[in-house]
Amino acid sequence: MPNKPQQEKADKNKYAGRSFLDYNEACNYLGIKKVTLHKYMATLNIKSHKFELERKHFLQIEDVKRIENVINEPWTVNELKKKSEDVRFLR
Repeated sequence: MPNKPQQEKADKNKYAGRSFLDYNEACNYLGIKKVTLHKYMATLNIKSHKFELERKHFLQIEDVKRIENVINEPWTVNELKKKSEDVRFLR
């Protein structure tokens, strides 16, 4: 069974100035599928945000960039995981 090609990443300027991205936008930004997005969220302990009048769940752009950093440099996952645990402890 041949592997499917990786999805095309969206133009980063498309989301300039945004604080939150919904799951579809985050997947387009990163060039990954939703299943892969959820795996990264679980690994990095990233929580989604739900706004009162919205049906969708959103991710902060900083969290999306953290995932992008792990995709580009997978050896940093333990370091980023530790930082997110430290921040969670302080809350």
